[in-house]
Amino acid sequence: MRLAVSELQQEYPGQFELVRLDFDKTEDRQAAETYGALFHPAFIFIDRRGTIHARIIGGTTKARLAQRLQEIIAEP
Repeated sequence: MRLAVSELQQEYPGQFELVRLDFDKTEDRQAAETYGALFHPAFIFIDRRGTIHARIIGGTTKARLAQRLQEIIAEP
């Protein structure tokens, strides 16, 4: 998945920010609980206003991640 996410960052430069959480750190664990990312991998799609648009928990494909990104980017 890291390769797929890296490729998406190159394909959509500046259009999304990737935040990785370290479950060994208390503050990251709290953020994970807040956003419902209790298992990994977990992808939480949050727009600039802080609205959660989608959650993908577990393995997925680059195409599915790209689809979600496109949906969020296209919103006004």
